[in-house]
Amino acid sequence: MADLVKQYEELKAKCDGGAKKEVFVTGLKELEQEARAAGAKAWALFFAAKVVEAQSEPGAAIQAHDKVIALAAGTKDPAVLLPCAWSLVNKGCFLGLNGKHLEAVAVFDEVLSRFGDCTETPFRVQVAKALVNKGYAMGRAERPLGAIVAYDEVLRRFGEATEPALREQVACALASKAYALGRAGKFLEAITACDEVLKRFGDAKEPGLREQAAWALVSKGYALGQVRTHLEEIAVYDEVVRQFGDAKEPALREQVAKACLNKGNALGRADKPLEAVAAYDEAIRRFGDAKEPPLREQVAWALAYKVYALGRAGKPLGAITACDEVLRRFGDAKEPTLREQVVTALFYKGHALGQAETHIEEIAVYDEVLRRFGDAAEPAVRELVARALFNKGHTLGDVGKQLEAIAAYDQLLRRFGDATEPALWDWAARALFNKGYALTQAGKRVEAVAAYDEVVKRFGDATDPALRESVSRAVFYKRYALGGEKAP
Repeated sequence: MADLVKQYEELKAKCDGGAKKEVFVTGLKELEQEARAAGAKAWALFFAAKVVEAQSEPGAAIQAHDKVIALAAGTKDPAVLLPCAWSLVNKGCFLGLNGKHLEAVAVFDEVLSRFGDCTETPFRVQVAKALVNKGYAMGRAERPLGAIVAYDEVLRRFGEATEPALREQVACALASKAYALGRAGKFLEAITACDEVLKRFGDAKEPGLREQAAWALVSKGYALGQVRTHLEEIAVYDEVVRQFGDAKEPALREQVAKACLNKGNALGRADKPLEAVAAYDEAIRRFGDAKEPPLREQVAWALAYKVYALGRAGKPLGAITACDEVLRRFGDAKEPTLREQVVTALFYKGHALGQAETHIEEIAVYDEVLRRFGDAAEPAVRELVARALFNKGHTLGDVGKQLEAIAAYDQLLRRFGDATEPALWDWAARALFNKGYALTQAGKRVEAVAAYDEVVKRFGDATDPALRESVSRAVFYKRYALGGEKAP
């Protein structure tokens, strides 16, 4: 059976390196037939489950792996137990893809309870993978400290292992620990974890270890940006490009793209928007024609960030051109992350048109945001729809169309006034305040007072600084609505 495992790992490495999915599926079917011919029913079921993974929804993949797991009930035969361990790990991963992160954790814990004391390397590798993926699942369940505990357990059990497959899992655990520490706000500890990855694996030649070293460098750069200077952060991103810029492996190319984007973001925070644009252009130059979904996503981000940076640099026409490039490349995309970039580009196109004082076109773009994404369920997209409506109202007020501005604010409040997302509360509060101001300008002072009172009623007890500011402004401007004086 060792030959079947070797063939599978070679096939997987080939497809991870960029081979088409059809090649992977064909190879899996051949392995399934070979396993059946050899009487290895458990492995045949496992390879069949991997075919389902590649062709079906996660739920169907979980059911297929359950057949392998059921076959191992009550047996002590390693030839059955090993594919069972593999299927348990895969089942946990697919539960995570379904958003069932805590159920995934329970499956990974089952791997540990059933195989955690095994001394044979193939089982130890699956235990290490279960722990690493448990860490991922804990992180996605917003439990970063639980994730760190899982990664530390990998290091405790396998930190001194010499087998290549276990060394790769140790590198994954260290790099993932650094990421989790960053999410927990422990940036100095994150930097230390990144340095440990680089000390152990920075000179490694194996593709899996090089990937973790690149990821650690990118994570280190981000952590440095939180606690040190942007110069130190940018130097790390430049090191990623220097070390891995010519790599052909998709996973390494993705980290290079992230380094370019993060460099641009760091330059933007340092108030160097044109240098930021150059960094985003570097990502687009390198990966603009890439077909791999992760790289397409990075290119979309680079274009969207470029729009924002050009706007900050006072180049609205350049920003509009970059927006149109996002729409040309990704306007019909169905992937959630790309949809987010499209709506972001549309929103900032409207903002740039406003900077260029072409207000009719600006408002038309905000209406396009609403038409295309008004029914979206993704939180990030919903927030941009709210912001588009707010900006529409603000622009209409600026050009003296107070009643149309009020209608835009009312539309925002109808759609998002009862939203549960905190990010949308801020836009609801701002819309209520601006509605009050527009009503005052339109001479509807009684209605303006009611709008200001609604701000205080709904958000008066808020602790968020932005909400408190809206409340303070509502109290202040209510005086003008009551007193008949012209508001400043």
